[in-house]
Amino acid sequence: PGTARQMVGPGGTGGGVTGGRQLDATLLACPPRIRQALVDAGYAAVHDVIGSSAMALSREIKVSLEEAQCVIDLAKSKAIGSCVGSSITYRTALEIFENPPLKIPTGIARLDSAMGGGVTTGQLTEICGPPGAGKTQISMLLSVMAVKTLESDAVLYIDTEGSFVPERIEEIAAAIYPEAPANQVL
Repeated sequence: PGTARQMVGPGGTGGGVTGGRQLDATLLACPPRIRQALVDAGYAAVHDVIGSSAMALSREIKVSLEEAQCVIDLAKSKAIGSCVGSSITYRTALEIFENPPLKIPTGIARLDSAMGGGVTTGQLTEICGPPGAGKTQISMLLSVMAVKTLESDAVLYIDTEGSFVPERIEEIAAAIYPEAPANQVL
């Protein structure tokens, strides 16, 4: 795999220990045959597994491609899910190409055009500029547009500068989304 691993000594150590390291509890959820193959190949932690492709892992631990992908998916859910929750999913480039992520339009034609239809959902978008350029206004506008476009019932707005003015977002929402109850926006 593409990550550095501490290898098991001759004959392996069995019992879920590799090179003096404990096998990650998440990997213990694998069937015993796969768990032993991971130990024999020197895998100990989820981070050892997530750098591998299913094909490489399949060859290395001598399991089917589907079983290798299940091990990788299990490791990824542990590695990232423990930090941000279990709502993260993984998609291949082909899946993204066939089903592109949704766009949230800003309502500003030139900006939407430059961004291919708006701000892409499911990824981080940085808005930067000098003071007074409208960064906060665009952020508030996007919050309202996300509720309208995605028919979502919630948007999390994190204000790190203390510039959030609830009355301003109410004005934006009333202008763009007059049929929405005020409590849906705030």
